[in-house]
Order: sequence, then C-alpha cells, then structure tokens
Amino acid sequence: MKSNIELILVLVTIAGILFLYCLFFIGEMKRLDLKIKDLTKKLLPFTKKGNNMSDSLGDRIKGYEKTFNYKYVKKAPLMIRVDGKAFHTFTKNMEKPFDHNMMSAMVQAALTTASNMQGFKVGYVQSDEATFCLTDYDTIETQGWFDYKLNKIVSISAATMSVAFNKHYPNPYSPVFDSRGFTIPKEDVINAFLWRAKDWERNSLQMYCRAHYSHRELHQKNFYQQHEMLHQKGLNWATDLTNQEKNGTFLINSEEGIIVCHDLEPKFETLNNKFGHMFE
Repeated sequence: MKSNIELILVLVTIAGILFLYCLFFIGEMKRLDLKIKDLTKKLLPFTKKGNNMSDSLGDRIKGYEKTFNYKYVKKAPLMIRVDGKAFHTFTKNMEKPFDHNMMSAMVQAALTTASNMQGFKVGYVQSDEATFCLTDYDTIETQGWFDYKLNKIVSISAATMSVAFNKHYPNPYSPVFDSRGFTIPKEDVINAFLWRAKDWERNSLQMYCRAHYSHRELHQKNFYQQHEMLHQKGLNWATDLTNQEKNGTFLINSEEGIIVCHDLEPKFETLNNKFGHMFE
C-alpha cells in the first residue's frame, strides 16, 4: 500500500514538472514570435518584393513623384513648341543666309514628331524651332496625347525632335531640343501660329539683308528701311527668295496624311481660311 502511494506521488510530481515545462515552452515560443514580428517590421523597408521595392517605401517615393505629375487642361487645344538648344553656336558655320540642308532636316524632324503625336492638327517650322497644335475633343471619347501629362509631353516631344533631327542632319555635335507646352483658347490658335510666322518673316528679311550689308549698316533699321536698302542693290526679298525662305513651313493634318505647305503668308485671314475650321 505504501509503495503504491509513493508511486502515485512520483507520477504526480513528474506530471507537474512536465506541465510546468510545457507552460515555459509555450511562453518562450510566444516571446520568440513577437521578436520575429518586430524584426520583420524593422527590416521591411530594406526587403524586396519581386523586382520592386516594398510597398511602404515605393508608395512613399511615388508620393513625391505624384506631387509633380501635372496635367494640361483637357478639352482645349494644346500648343507645343520645341526649340534648338544653343543653335546659335551650332549653326555658326552653316551656309548663309539660308542653309537648305538644315531647313530640310528641321521639316523632316517635325514631320516625324507630328506623326507620333496623338491628336496632331497643325505644325509650323521656322529657323531652329517647331510649333505643334494638338486637340483632344474630336469626339466625346477622344483622349489627349499621354492624357495631357505635362512631364510626358515635353520630354517625349523634345526627345523625338532631337533624335529625328540628328538622323536627318548627321553631325558630330548631336544638338538637342527643349520643349514647352500650354493650352490655349480655340479662338487664339490662329494667332499663336501667326505670331511665330511673323517672327520668321522678320528674321528672314534680316538674314537676307545681313548677307549684303554689315551689322553697323543695318543698326536700328526698321522693316521698311531694310526692304529699301535691298532695293538699292537691285534685290527684292519678296521675289528673290523661295516661299519656304519667306514663309516658313506649315504642316497640316488631313485624311491623306500630313501636308507640307510653304506658300501660306503670315496673315490671319490666310491661316484661318486654311485650317481655322480644325479648331472650331
């Protein structure tokens, strides 16, 4: 009887020890799990999820980027002007007063750029710049080029023009273009193009005069005086130059493709009659 009681006490003692050990083991496992979770949180920003940074870090960086993701006003004409960077130096040794290889390369580069612009309507090329007008309201479902995202539009238009120009005008300098854009009321689209065409008309006359007169002789001479000076030498800007040299180049989208026009004089009525209906 006594031995049975001793055996029972031994078994109870062993069971108690095992029970306490289990409680200790479970507690340690819980503490270890908490430590692992805490360590995981600390390491999360430095871990990778596939090929992308973790969501928390990626979302934060994208948040900074999103702050500057501006868009142009939709359902309005969008004007884009690309301009050669430091072309004054680049063109220094070109043929004067007009380098026809340069002029041809500018038109071809502008054609390439325009053909890649969704919603392109009209373009104008003069000197080292090209102006494009796009719309996004042909129908209610029409979408703007790159959803009118400013960063996309200025970067892609400048890059396309730069690559295309260097393709058509091989040179060791690889000049580039910058770009800017702005939406404009429909009623002022013609005036925007007229502004650039008038600018070329003045520049064209000055360039022709500089081929025959010195800078000192032309100093402070106005538009009419410059014409008179040419006449004194038997020269006539209106008849001596080609249409492209006088008027620049318009690119007009049509059902047959983009049409190249050199004969549009810089007058509001002329431009409005030619493509004003495209912006109504």
